[in-house]
Amino acid sequence: PDYDARDYQPALSPAQASAAAASRSDVPSRDEVLAQGASLPDLRLDLHVYDSDPASRFVFINMRKLREGDSLPEGVRVDEITQRGAKLSFRGTTFTLEGN
Repeated sequence: PDYDARDYQPALSPAQASAAAASRSDVPSRDEVLAQGASLPDLRLDLHVYDSDPASRFVFINMRKLREGDSLPEGVRVDEITQRGAKLSFRGTTFTLEGN
């Protein structure tokens, strides 16, 4: 197959991640957290449904349906489902996971 290890590396270098985080005050992305050297489980946002009513929001991450407050078996917690993706936390690190 056409496997290339670069396909699984963070999209940002450590320097780019630090610069991006310093230039804004909001939550860093998954790629920014990985580029800074943090260890996170493999995560894939498969489906994202946002509604103005929080009870109607849900995401599929790694093919598991989750609502705000739910956690994956690996320990990743869905803190908030936003219009662009989800704000997650893992072992004290908060980050965003957005669709493509």
